[in-house]
Amino acid sequence: MASTTFNQRFYPPELVFNSLPVREQEQLSLVIGSNLIFMILFTIFGIVLFLFRVPVIGIGSGVLLAFFATSLISIKKGHIHRGAWITTAAIAVLSTVVCFGAPFQNTNFLPYRDSCFVAVMTICNYVISLRRKQLHGFFLFTIALWMLLNITLYRPLYEAGVHDAIMNIIICSLGLFTANMSILLYDRFTRRVVSRAVENEKKSSDAFEKISAVINETKEGLNIGKQLSASTEKAAESVEEIDRLYAYINEETVSLSSEAVSIKDTSVLINDKAEKMKNSVQEQSKEITRTSDALAQMSSNLTNISNIATEQRSARRLMKLIQMLPQTSRLQKRFRTH
Repeated sequence: MASTTFNQRFYPPELVFNSLPVREQEQLSLVIGSNLIFMILFTIFGIVLFLFRVPVIGIGSGVLLAFFATSLISIKKGHIHRGAWITTAAIAVLSTVVCFGAPFQNTNFLPYRDSCFVAVMTICNYVISLRRKQLHGFFLFTIALWMLLNITLYRPLYEAGVHDAIMNIIICSLGLFTANMSILLYDRFTRRVVSRAVENEKKSSDAFEKISAVINETKEGLNIGKQLSASTEKAAESVEEIDRLYAYINEETVSLSSEAVSIKDTSVLINDKAEKMKNSVQEQSKEITRTSDALAQMSSNLTNISNIATEQRSARRLMKLIQMLPQTSRLQKRFRTH
């Protein structure tokens, strides 16, 4: 529950966090934790400095608090690398303030104190550095700061004892150079290990995907095998059905062959009967023709008879008229007499 609350308060949005490389995702908690620790320490340190009347470093502590708070705000808003660079700048300011503003005496131990503090700050900068540019930038800063200290703050040491001062500065310079080079080499080694781990993880993921694909293909193959087995059973059943249909067709063919022979015989008989009927029809047609001729002759005879009868009637009427003519003339004479 505490970790979840911590993430919700100081971690960037989830989308931004997921876009970071694996190494930066793991290191982000160190960056946030270091800023919180620095804020707590320098709050206490600034209060103590003001109580002991060292206002210069106390004011520097307040400035550093602003740097660390700004870094946390930038990280919370999703500006991860900007926040890390702000923390590096704060550590650089802290190193400068301590080296030039802390109480000191011109003794041979002064370079050791400053070099040790700068070395410690170099390690702190490594903890919060997300990119190699931060390490390189801080390394150049330490070189410039160390040269400036030797030119300004450590000059009285050269005047008091040149040999001892030079040896002390060389030893401290070697210590700072060794600390920075060790950190750079260690960072290169860890980055290479992380990149190889990411590559191996990717290869493992690819291999897992391939194995999953093979398993899925095998599963599909088993399903296909089951389907083929079911199809084979259906095919066997279909073959049996085809055999039954073939036997039925053979039986029906034999039956049809026998029926065809019977139909052929019947057809011959029908043809014979049809031929006989044809001949009979032809005979009947001839008889009908003869009958028709006879009827035509009879009709002609009847016509002649009718004509003769008509002529006879006309002759009879004429005779009657002829017979009636004398009577008519006598009637006419009588009419005229009257």
